[in-house]
Amino acid sequence: MLPSSPHVQQAYQEGIFPALQKLAPGHETLLIDSTTLDVGVAREVANVASSVGARMVDAPVSGGTSDGHHFLHAPSNDFVT
Repeated sequence: MLPSSPHVQQAYQEGIFPALQKLAPGHETLLIDSTTLDVGVAREVANVASSVGARMVDAPVSGGTSDGHHFLHAPSNDFVT
């Protein structure tokens, strides 16, 4: 979970996507992002993830980071292959 959308874009563009491109063809990768993202950024990340053979779930948490309790929000069909 990163602080905001620009941090997520940077992490994916500079680290995650280049690493995924080095994996052997046919790998199965699921990216779960718990940052509260802008919808456009979530879609952008999901599209690029798909282009490198991964699936991305935008699964923000509620409860903040200070109380130590988090609740993951994601539709169950996001996990069905």
